Amino acid sequence: MVNLSDLLALRPDLSGHRKIYYFHENQLAYPANDAHSDAHSDAHSDTTSQKRNSKIFNTFGWAQALSCLISDLVLFNSEYNLSSFLEGVRSQLSMIPKDCRPAGVEERIRAKSKVLYFPIADLADYTDYADLADNFRPLHIVWNHRWEHDKNPELLFDTLKSLSSKLSPTVHTFRVSILGERTKSIVPGCFEDFQSFASDNKNVELVHFGYIEGEHTFITPSHHHTITPSHLHTFTLTNQGHPPPPPMFVSVQTLTTTAALCCLQM
Repeated sequence: MVNLSDLLALRPDLSGHRKIYYFHENQLAYPANDAHSDAHSDAHSDTTSQKRNSKIFNTFGWAQALSCLISDLVLFNSEYNLSSFLEGVRSQLSMIPKDCRPAGVEERIRAKSKVLYFPIADLADYTDYADLADNFRPLHIVWNHRWEHDKNPELLFDTLKSLSSKLSPTVHTFRVSILGERTKSIVPGCFEDFQSFASDNKNVELVHFGYIEGEHTFITPSHHHTITPSHLHTFTLTNQGHPPPPPMFVSVQTLTTTAALCCLQM
């Protein structure tokens, strides 16, 4: 795998083609590998991962900046992704001595950058989503991410445990599906801990635990109430004045209140 600037160095015959560079995340705002060790203290800080990575020169992020400079158009999946990247570029430039610092890098990238939000299929099916009182089934929470530290599963599982402790097992229950893929990285121990916790608690029904091959009905609103992102780098859900994400996406910080209200309506 090479970045765009390296690719054009290796394949100069491609340089005449229109080049569009798309960011679904950026390396200058990506959490460091030790993020899981202090996830609890950092979970509510929007700038923690950025500050952590800005202490040293980020070669991966700088390679992305160079790729932006040779692109004709640069697209980001959210305003936050764009603004955090430009902030990171500014930070990286400050580490280069003034007498050899390239001029106008941030401005050149900003001038060719636009936001293109990620698509959500079947939005027409959300017509009855807002009225959960008419949906007489237990709240179903889906988490569908890689089982790694940067997805901050500790925050999700701690929130679900806290929710469980606030609900009566004889009256209120909720369902949980932990999807996503195990990678070669070490899987955080909180996954096994929560699986054990769910098996011992009557008000938590663990519907699925593990990766599902191919497209599955879990991704449709008719089979769950909310997909709950908890990761330390939520590049897609902070829109800063632009249209909000679909109602099926609920941040883990608001999950406890939302879930409690839904359970009370059932």
